[in-house]
Amino acid sequence: MNVTTGKYEGLTVQEMVDREPCYAEWFWRHADKASKELRQEVRAVLAETRLARLSYQYDREMQKAEALKRQRAEERAWGSSAEEVDLQKLRADGLQRDLLDACRIIAEKDQELEAVKELFRKLRADYARLACPPPAGP
Repeated sequence: MNVTTGKYEGLTVQEMVDREPCYAEWFWRHADKASKELRQEVRAVLAETRLARLSYQYDREMQKAEALKRQRAEERAWGSSAEEVDLQKLRADGLQRDLLDACRIIAEKDQELEAVKELFRKLRADYARLACPPPAGP
């Protein structure tokens, strides 16, 4: 159907919608001189155009999502991603700190144990001297 009034007079409704969708929107809502059938056609073409645009955008977003999924799958196949590597490094650093703390505690406990052993040797020697005095001379 051709537009019968306005600045796009003589063009098809599809051409008007393609060239200036905002004007077509206004035309559908406010063109009182246009016939009811023409306004309904403009409305229908606008709806079809919006649907086509949304469908195209949806398809593009789905393609992007699929490409991202493939990329992540390839990254997992080739090795850890940068985020996973950072997380593994943090875990390794934490384990290393824990190991160093454990080694320090063990070293401190070893020193304490050596001090206790040395004290025990002295006490045993003192006890032996007191309990068993050396024989008196001739």
